[in-house]
Amino acid sequence: MRTRAINALAPVLLACGISGALTGLVFNYQRIIWAGSIVLGLGALAVLRQTILHAHRATDAQLAAAEVNGYRKALAHVATGLLDNGTTPTPGPGEPTPADNVVRLRPPNGTAVNRPQRKAQ
Repeated sequence: MRTRAINALAPVLLACGISGALTGLVFNYQRIIWAGSIVLGLGALAVLRQTILHAHRATDAQLAAAEVNGYRKALAHVATGLLDNGTTPTPGPGEPTPADNVVRLRPPNGTAVNRPQRKAQ
C-alpha cells in the first residue's frame, strides 16, 4: 500500500515543488523558494525510488528474452567477423599509424612468435 501511495504522490510533489519554487522566484519570497525547493527535492527522490523499483521488477520472461537477444547479437557479430583476430582497421589519411613497439598477445595467424625475453630493470 505504501508503494502505491508514493507512486501516486511523486508526480504531485514534483509539480508542487516546481510551481512553489517558481512562484517564490517570481515574487521574490525567499521562504517560498526554500519550501518549493525542499518539496521538489522530495519529489525527485520519490521519482528516483520509483524508477529503481521499476527497474528491479524484471520477470523471468524478460530476463530470458534479454539473454536470447544478447546471444543472437553475439552470433551476428561472429558471423560478420567483428570478433575475429586481426580485424583492426587500417589507419586512414590523417590518422596516426600504430606504434612499432606494440606486442600482440596472440598473432593474427595463430603461430607463435619468438621474441627475446625482457628483464625487469
